[in-house]
Amino acid sequence: MSKTYFCILLILMVVGVSCLTNSIGQQVEKNDLDLVEIYYLPWDYRTEGRLSEKEVRDTVDVSISFFCSKQETLLSSLKMALNESNFREFEELDYVEPYMIIDIIYESKEKETITLNRRQLGKFRGKSYFFNASLSQWIEQYVPKATFPIGSRNSNCL
Repeated sequence: MSKTYFCILLILMVVGVSCLTNSIGQQVEKNDLDLVEIYYLPWDYRTEGRLSEKEVRDTVDVSISFFCSKQETLLSSLKMALNESNFREFEELDYVEPYMIIDIIYESKEKETITLNRRQLGKFRGKSYFFNASLSQWIEQYVPKATFPIGSRNSNCL
């Protein structure tokens, strides 16, 4: 009886691991990055009052810089920068003045947003985070510098 019990348990474990592996694989495929859209201001820009995400996303305002890309190398590097180990949780912030808004759109059309203030404290996935060095390096390497009074406009999302 114990051999039968052991065989059944072994079969259930193999089937369970197989299903789990398949499920994780599907989730990774579903969550592949498709494009990134970034709305931003120069880090040293001084604001009058509080900015909202809506105001920063308003690309009609010529002072707002905009960058969009579907480039695979850029997206792959962003994916590595978004690794949870690169984020250090910070005390919960009610408001993050949006100097940079990074919209990450996945192939599944789901969207996630990272909001960074001028000190690069940010919000992502409902949590507040301290400066992410990997994300900062990614921004420095791939995102064109914001210009003022007229923002830079770069898009290769077509």
